[in-house]
Amino acid sequence: LRWFKPYRNTRNRVTNVLTEDFVKKHRVHRYGIVVKLLPTVSAYYTDAQNLFPANPGRTDLVIQNDGLGEPFKDSEGKLQELGIKFDYKFSDRVTGYGSAAVFKMEQTNIRTFGTLPSGNQGLIQSAMDSAEGWETDLGLRIKTETGAIDLIVTYFNGDSAIALDKGKAYVRQANAFAPWKYSFFGRYAWTSGTLRGFRFGAGFEDEDKRRNGAHLVDRPLTADAFFGYEINKRWDAQLNLSNITDELYIIQVAATGLVSREDQFRAKLTLTYKW
Repeated sequence: LRWFKPYRNTRNRVTNVLTEDFVKKHRVHRYGIVVKLLPTVSAYYTDAQNLFPANPGRTDLVIQNDGLGEPFKDSEGKLQELGIKFDYKFSDRVTGYGSAAVFKMEQTNIRTFGTLPSGNQGLIQSAMDSAEGWETDLGLRIKTETGAIDLIVTYFNGDSAIALDKGKAYVRQANAFAPWKYSFFGRYAWTSGTLRGFRFGAGFEDEDKRRNGAHLVDRPLTADAFFGYEINKRWDAQLNLSNITDELYIIQVAATGLVSREDQFRAKLTLTYKW
């Protein structure tokens, strides 16, 4: 249980007097409860609220970075989440674990990129963005004669909306929100035998298009892999291979023709010493 009253002090530059600058209607809290339904299953519920005080500055009005729009306002975020978690031993060799949750959240006065009154792209302040959906992650560990296999699957699905579209036939998703996303990861590690100390793993992930301002950004399916070896109790080496299919894609749009992109294939070798 967490509850507090946010406040901040402001010094008047003319009178040099400290005054309390505080929005009294806001209370910030996080309430939560966990119930153990079975020895291996627990359910939880949380209700949270946060207040993000506004920084000095203004949104754009005509073109990007002109700072002639409305002043930044305090932002309030709310979240409700209900979920279940389990950790179950099927046998001496097989263990399963995971969680599933449904959620609903909203935040007011979000500073983000969007369409200005002039039709250009720039910094805007969304009245409120909201999202709801569900997510799950499932894991499985299988012990073998020479080591162990780890498998992890995640999935997310949800809907979002920006305030200006409420009640309209066409609702745009909130900025940077992916309606669905999934991933898979697998690893095998040798704990005995001639290959003791070796490990390798691979995974992939994919997601739906995200709205970024007036554009939809599509991230393709990407895959990663790694190979490692525990040389002894002190030395360890691992080679990480990221984006092994060498995909070239956009991760963020600042304006038409001005984007940030993800690095393509890259490899990193790490050597670790412990004492």
